[in-house]
Amino acid sequence: MKDNNFDSIKEKFDNSGVNAPEAINEELLLEKLNHSAPLEMLPPKKSKKHVVAGISTAAAVALVTAGAFTFANVFGNQPQPLSGEMTLYHEAAGLRGFKNVGELKAMMHDVLTAKNNNNSLDNSYLYEALPSPLINDSMAGYNNSETGGSMTAGAASSAHNSTYVQHTGVDEADVIKTDGTFIYTISGYRDRVIIFSADGENAKQVGSVSLNGGDSDITSIHDFYIYGDKLILLANSFENDKALSTASYVYDVSDKSNISLIDSFSQSGFYVDSRMIDDTLYVVTNHHFYDEDDVPVTYGNRAATADSADSADAQQVPIDCVYSVECPADSSFLLVSRFNTNKGDKTTKAILGSADTIYCNRDNLYITALEYSRATYDVLKGDDFDASKFSNDYTLSPFYYLPDETQIVKLSLENDIDFVASGRVKGEVSNQYALDEYNGNLRVATTTYENGSTSNSANHLVVLDKDLKQIGEVSGFAAGEHIEAVRYINETAYVITYEQTDPLFVIDLKNPARPTILGEVKIDGFSTMLVPVDDNTLLGIGYNTSSLSELYGEDETVSDMQYTNGLKLVLFDVTDKANPKVLDEKIFKDYDSEVQYNPRALVVNNERGDYTIPYTKYTDGGSYESVNPAGLLNFRVDNGKIVITDDYTSSKLSWEARCVYVGENQYLIGYAENTSPDFEYELSENGSKIIECVPYK
Repeated sequence: MKDNNFDSIKEKFDNSGVNAPEAINEELLLEKLNHSAPLEMLPPKKSKKHVVAGISTAAAVALVTAGAFTFANVFGNQPQPLSGEMTLYHEAAGLRGFKNVGELKAMMHDVLTAKNNNNSLDNSYLYEALPSPLINDSMAGYNNSETGGSMTAGAASSAHNSTYVQHTGVDEADVIKTDGTFIYTISGYRDRVIIFSADGENAKQVGSVSLNGGDSDITSIHDFYIYGDKLILLANSFENDKALSTASYVYDVSDKSNISLIDSFSQSGFYVDSRMIDDTLYVVTNHHFYDEDDVPVTYGNRAATADSADSADAQQVPIDCVYSVECPADSSFLLVSRFNTNKGDKTTKAILGSADTIYCNRDNLYITALEYSRATYDVLKGDDFDASKFSNDYTLSPFYYLPDETQIVKLSLENDIDFVASGRVKGEVSNQYALDEYNGNLRVATTTYENGSTSNSANHLVVLDKDLKQIGEVSGFAAGEHIEAVRYINETAYVITYEQTDPLFVIDLKNPARPTILGEVKIDGFSTMLVPVDDNTLLGIGYNTSSLSELYGEDETVSDMQYTNGLKLVLFDVTDKANPKVLDEKIFKDYDSEVQYNPRALVVNNERGDYTIPYTKYTDGGSYESVNPAGLLNFRVDNGKIVITDDYTSSKLSWEARCVYVGENQYLIGYAENTSPDFEYELSENGSKIIECVPYK
């Protein structure tokens, strides 16, 4: 059929059985085709695909009469390759939309084809692997977040602690919580939540909530929330070593002897992270697809024992709630659900893209995803690979690749969930605390790696406006290092980078268009968490480091190499932002704490003005054959000094434990001391935990 052939178009209408509107005539169509302005429903040009002049008359009819029939109806039911002209847009957010499922599946097909041609990582689904029964609590309860919370975050009540969070009023899920009367924690086997009474020396287990998957799937609890008398569990269901869905189960725990499931909701994909604002839960998942029919779905209210794979109540996410980023980097969808745990209202939206880290305040939710450079694909594919572009300090295996850009999607939480912006920044966002929204602008700290080498790294702090368009940047600081911790306090950013030493950079953000480094100070080791003590003092929590030459002597091959060998606390004076100083530091060799990589493990008592850190004290290299007791470190900051008030080592618990406080007592919750080399296997058979009361000193 030739373009501009009205008889051929009319024949298509006649054969399709759809009557063309009277308003459509040859003159009108030709006017729309030949007019210098683009069709109204197309967005401004964003890529080479948005070429209106080359559109066929038939495609124009399909666009003009979208309400009467679809492109697939005219040209058959086979998915057509997508082009800019065929795609609707969520213009405010800069995202593609889809008129029908056929378009969505065609896009999915194109993404899979591109991925196969690039030979990108088939193992990008490693997060979907079936977890060990004894999966590390901290890694399950925290997603790539390594630094501290907000200025106002911490304990919400003097009677007991809350989970340490980034923003006050925005709760974060964890593997242990207390409501001031009971303490809840996930079992080692991750199949149930164990409930302890907080009765001082009489504390004991008083109940549990179990999840039992069907024969064809395994359900593993990831983390949970406590909201009033409700326990909200977040769990992944697996089949054939792949995550099928993430479920949110709401239990009434007002009567510990009669706990009941009152609501549930599931969505495709493995759990990325979540937030809870008042009674409303927001859940983000990644759904990897393996063919164009693997579209994301949700499940309604169903029992916790339901088989996720065969549930009859699966509903495809509505096509008007599905979008795509401009250039999807992987064959996956990110799904965002809003679940009101009181009213039961549920909404899900999806983007053809992926999710790595989320940052959330009470107004907006930001989701980031790493994107990888073409050079990475060349390495993986093996074609046209120029080894001279890469350094020799790393083996470039298919499992080694470095990020090029970070994609960011912004959702408004004002009424429901609505995509309002998307954008990109160069480099890698290390964790959720690398992002912060202030006065409508988003500040983002990133690390870039040049020529495939971590030794050729640089760091940046970028300021984006409400539409995620860059308006300011300070770039290229701390060359050869990478970001370990970020802390934003109003119009100032504090950034820790690390390679051999620990520089703290102070960055002025008063003028968002011109961020400026004011000063820096260096010490040995590095902090992975920054906690504001007051307006002029920061507490750094991280790792002590030593030179390998201390172990192996003056050997040239190791003389410049560092290793971590304990916990380190540092106190920074930032009164003069141009000249930050180190006030005090404390080193605890052979101590390892979850707080070093999971800020939610930090316990803050605002009334007492002190901090508690759980730890494991390693002996004989931390092997299973040795006794590695758990303990807690309690301290306060007084007159510029770190004052240790208690260093308690348990005789009952071993390995990593977690702690909470209720009233005048602290509680360690973990595993019983066990010196058997089969400790992991024995624990996976039971997974029970014990509780120990440690009165405050």
